[in-house]
Amino acid sequence: YCDVPKFSASVKVLTSGGGGCGESSKKSSIVRIILPVLVGALCLVGLGVCLYAKKRRRPAKVQSPNTNMVIHPHHSGDSDAIELAVAAESSYSHSGSANSDIHVVESGNLVISIQVLRSVTNNFSEENILGTGGFGVVYKGELNDGTKIAVKRMESSASVVSDKGLAEFKSEIDVLTKMRHRHLVALLGYCLDGNERLLVYEYMPRGTLSQHLFHWKEEERKPLDWTRRLAIALDVARGVEYLHTFAHQSFIHRDLKPSNILLGDDMRAKVSDFGLVRLAPEGNYSIETRVAGTFGYLAPEYAVTGRVTTMVDIYSLGVILMELVTGRKALDVTQREDSVHLVTWFRRVAASKVRDENAFKNAIDPNIKLDEETLASVEKVWELAGYCCAREPYQRPDMSHIVNVLSSLTVQWKPTDVEPDDLNGIDYDY
Repeated sequence: YCDVPKFSASVKVLTSGGGGCGESSKKSSIVRIILPVLVGALCLVGLGVCLYAKKRRRPAKVQSPNTNMVIHPHHSGDSDAIELAVAAESSYSHSGSANSDIHVVESGNLVISIQVLRSVTNNFSEENILGTGGFGVVYKGELNDGTKIAVKRMESSASVVSDKGLAEFKSEIDVLTKMRHRHLVALLGYCLDGNERLLVYEYMPRGTLSQHLFHWKEEERKPLDWTRRLAIALDVARGVEYLHTFAHQSFIHRDLKPSNILLGDDMRAKVSDFGLVRLAPEGNYSIETRVAGTFGYLAPEYAVTGRVTTMVDIYSLGVILMELVTGRKALDVTQREDSVHLVTWFRRVAASKVRDENAFKNAIDPNIKLDEETLASVEKVWELAGYCCAREPYQRPDMSHIVNVLSSLTVQWKPTDVEPDDLNGIDYDY
């Protein structure tokens, strides 16, 4: 307690429990308790804000004001990592800004700004169009270092973007960032900007199988010989086999066709367009309420009932094998009415093959130069195509069997009888 001053008798001193020195002492104690708590809380809030801001800034990395060197996250650390040099035509922005030309989002996918893609495609000019389809248009782009890319620009109408187009866009990104195979086209990045949805792929300079198979005259190309057709079929089968069997999950492509098979400089094939890809069902099959794909390549059980299994891809590949053998399209309205549908016509020829060998030979693409060995190879693929397009799914082979059959028909190594010049007469028989 503190001393109470003395006053004269005429002065009355009023005292109470809440006043005086006792009250001051209690307030000091309360302040000493609350102040550190407040300071600590403010520090924690500040630390949280700093960490959040740091986390948001971390993914965006700009190497220089004029050029960004980007490596797809999925390829990082690989010996054959794909480096994508992108010239930033727009004004340089800091890595943390919303207008950064390139950044990596939380899912690990590479995102490229619409300004960069407009620049490398010459503002999506018609002269850079590689192809068109139900999804939109594919453009060729050239980066600052001369590297060529393919930019798929999805249809920009609001209804397509919000419903079908957006779902297929997300599906394609999801699938291609989870897998990598030498016979699947590699996804380098993508762009989302308002209604714009764009996918960036490796560029395949030789175009599509459809161009080489059906439009070689108009484009002044040479027709594909049988050896090349066989190699392309094997490449496609290996790519789809990976989707069905060897990926981290089993996938179904659902839209295999010649226009979705792309060719590189070496004429090796890669499967593209994964917008309709879906996970294979865990049970025997699943039912799709909306059938997607291309008429002429749709398996009957899928087209009629919506039933989906990996066998729908087997059927589509069977149709492609028929096209490679005959040179005819899956649906060709220029043919007679009973021959418009390739599979129906093919089955009719196959049925008559037993009693009329010429029917089979006449059905082969006349651009294939036939000798005895080639004819035997063509006949094997003809039979395989028929099995792949069997009416019932359980009668079709799996993709691994198709790979085995096709690989056995490709050019095999054979010992040579010609002695090399560098033996110098040495006798190795001792």
